[in-house]
Amino acid sequence: MSQHGETLHNLNADGVLEEGRLLLCDAGGETVEGYCSDHTRTYPVSGRFTQKQKDIYNIVLAAHDHVARIVKPHMMYTEVHNAAYMTLAEGLVGLGLLKGPAADAVAAGAMTARRWARGRSTTARSPNGPPSREPASTARRGGSNRGP
Repeated sequence: MSQHGETLHNLNADGVLEEGRLLLCDAGGETVEGYCSDHTRTYPVSGRFTQKQKDIYNIVLAAHDHVARIVKPHMMYTEVHNAAYMTLAEGLVGLGLLKGPAADAVAAGAMTARRWARGRSTTARSPNGPPSREPASTARRGGSNRGP
């Protein structure tokens, strides 16, 4: 739990919740067999999103819903990942937070977080090996938290 969503897996939990901030819950677990599951949700501390927070939340929700609609057997993770990036970029262009065509922003790497550039990704990992090349259809489909 953190009000610092820019810090993934933030272990510093000694802060006090502040009005107008967002609370990020990024929790997960892993079995001894290597199966991992993750629950990530964002909540407004005050109980209501500001308009700007709601706009961003809805862009992320749209990306989630788009991916849930298109995922099918034999798709590669990169295809799903890029579809989410396009939805996010289109939303950010619509808010004026990205300039130019969404496809150009995605192609230029505007949606690529630094951690992806270091070689980590959401691809499945064997407990003793590198990321797998499994199709995205092997991933479990999760529900969404429809906040605002």
